[in-house]
Formats: sequence, C-alpha cells, structure tokens
Amino acid sequence: MGTVVSGVWEEAHWNVNDAKGGKKALFVDVEWKTLLDPNIQSPLDRSLRIANFPQANWNTPRSGIRIADEIVEPLATAWVQHLKLMDKDAMYNFDIIKCGQ
Repeated sequence: MGTVVSGVWEEAHWNVNDAKGGKKALFVDVEWKTLLDPNIQSPLDRSLRIANFPQANWNTPRSGIRIADEIVEPLATAWVQHLKLMDKDAMYNFDIIKCGQ
C-alpha cells in the first residue's frame, strides 16, 4: 500500500527494448507503507475487492488506477484487516521509499 507523493513525469520506458525504440513511460514517486512478498502472501483478494468496492476498475491491465474518494477509507480498512491476518514475514515495512531512488 502506498501513496503518490509527486507529480507525474515522463522519461524513457522502463522496458529496455521499448526505451531503445523511443517509447516513453509515465512515472511518479510513491511513499510505500507496506509491500507484500507475493511468493509468501497474496494481496487482498480480487473477488472481495470487486464485490465490496465495485466503484473501482479492478480489471484494468495497467497500474496506476485512481481509487474513488468515497472508497479510499473503507478499502484502507479492508487492507489493514488483511495485513493483521497474515504472517509478518510476508511484509516489507518501509518508512519512505521513492521509486527511482
């Protein structure tokens, strides 16, 4: 779970082959609260997200979707409950990590 803490900027694509072809990608800095190791613990169940928070587009094939303001708090609560149920070894806790640093 994290929060975007910067504006959007464009630079060479993260995929080296795409970057060589001149493709660009959009980036933001993120303040991470918790990251999960998916080899140990799965993220919040997709079917639960779809059932309880249908206002969000959970079927997008890309990252960076915006969560509707009215579901931010209930979704965060569901996430915290999910974290409480898991093995603490599955989590990486960070004070602040910014992508690209």
